[in-house]
Amino acid sequence: MAIYLNVPTNEAYKLLSSGALILVSTSDIKGNMDIAPIAWQCPVDDEPVTKLLFVTGFKNKAYVNAKEKGKFVICIPHANQMQLVRDLVKCSGFEKNKFEIFDIEYSLSEKCQYPVPNGCMAYIECKLIRAIEEESMAIVIGEVIIAKAIKGCYRDRLISEKEMAKTIHFLGKDRFFQPGDLID
Repeated sequence: MAIYLNVPTNEAYKLLSSGALILVSTSDIKGNMDIAPIAWQCPVDDEPVTKLLFVTGFKNKAYVNAKEKGKFVICIPHANQMQLVRDLVKCSGFEKNKFEIFDIEYSLSEKCQYPVPNGCMAYIECKLIRAIEEESMAIVIGEVIIAKAIKGCYRDRLISEKEMAKTIHFLGKDRFFQPGDLID
């Protein structure tokens, strides 16, 4: 099991500033877990704590759960978890338990007690501030409760140019990339 270190809540935006794909982990009111890959995320504030947003379909189970329970966990997968990302888009959380179907091993986040797949480099627990629905999409705005990163993956920022902290980035139509070298 990985050892996660605390990241100050006003610095949690540094875990997302590379623009990486995220996994949003939730649970419904009956305790059924769900997790969904989300390509569009953005930190929006850092004082006094980080606020962030992501964009998803408003019929996404993870979105419905976050809206119902008022909280969610953002997990940052490592590039070697690409197959997990591909698997997660294959079915709906309304129809199936993705953790059982894909045999996803996980530990629970510290405060929300939502699943964080083993191998994720960091996670950010959030309380829901607002959800804005527009046609078939929703903008979800959250405030960070707690942020954690695996030792060696974070040093004043997520060091995604290092092998141990390679993130996944979505280009569209089942195309992805991972960051390369740091340019000084």
